[in-house]
Amino acid sequence: MRAKEFTEKSSRRCIDFAKGTIRVYRQFVRIASGPDKGKMMFTSLKNHKERTIHPAPSVMDALRQAKEKQNRQRLLAGSSWDNVYDMVFTRDNGMFIRFKTLYVHFKALVGKLNRPLPRYSPHLRHPRYSKRN
Repeated sequence: MRAKEFTEKSSRRCIDFAKGTIRVYRQFVRIASGPDKGKMMFTSLKNHKERTIHPAPSVMDALRQAKEKQNRQRLLAGSSWDNVYDMVFTRDNGMFIRFKTLYVHFKALVGKLNRPLPRYSPHLRHPRYSKRN
């Protein structure tokens, strides 16, 4: 799963806890040019091929815990809560997590695992990164 897809996966609309699935059908990107340059928006996948993944039960448990944590954060934030994209993974105020922040945490995790960092971006669904010994 690509970083932009992962960020979108944190949208509650993609996670089906009852079925234990995550629907991949769009990505969350920054607009590169034009009058809305710098704003974030959802776009379709590059290949326009929707897919459904079936993560391990531990992943679904982690997503459930993240959702519960976010519900507590939302109550604490009160009227300052700002989660217009309905994301599960957010900052304390509900705002989405930026890709650069996600990548910094990804790099730290890969470092702890003593694995080489992917050359350009964390394309986590690539066989090179998913079939490690």
